Amino acid sequence: MARAQTRCGGISYSEQGTGFPLVLLHASLCDRRDFDPIIPALAERRRVIGVDWPWHGQSDSPSPPLKAGAGVLADVLEDIGLPRRAGRATHAAIAGSRLELLGTGHMPFSSDPQAFLSLVMPFIERVEST
Repeated sequence: MARAQTRCGGISYSEQGTGFPLVLLHASLCDRRDFDPIIPALAERRRVIGVDWPWHGQSDSPSPPLKAGAGVLADVLEDIGLPRRAGRATHAAIAGSRLELLGTGHMPFSSDPQAFLSLVMPFIERVEST
């Protein structure tokens, strides 16, 4: 685990692998460990960075208002030297519609990390080629 100093205090993050960087951001009430099942597969070809938002995981729980957290990701990416950035919120649009199609009632990567990777890999590869 590493830490970046941000406007909201110390933010914990982890890195694994080499190559094109991929930053994984968890949802509220979770932490970067949510991605543990898929990190090994992603890290085979990428530098995978998992970030604990403020008030989550091993990051500080600062007293500034919640709106101060908006710049935290920019602070972390600057701290670890990532000049080029692109993003996509896959958990809501893609995973949600995929769940409806699968009719499983649970996240596809809970039992099969490859199912989740199949949702996000086309986007990741498009970003890498730019």
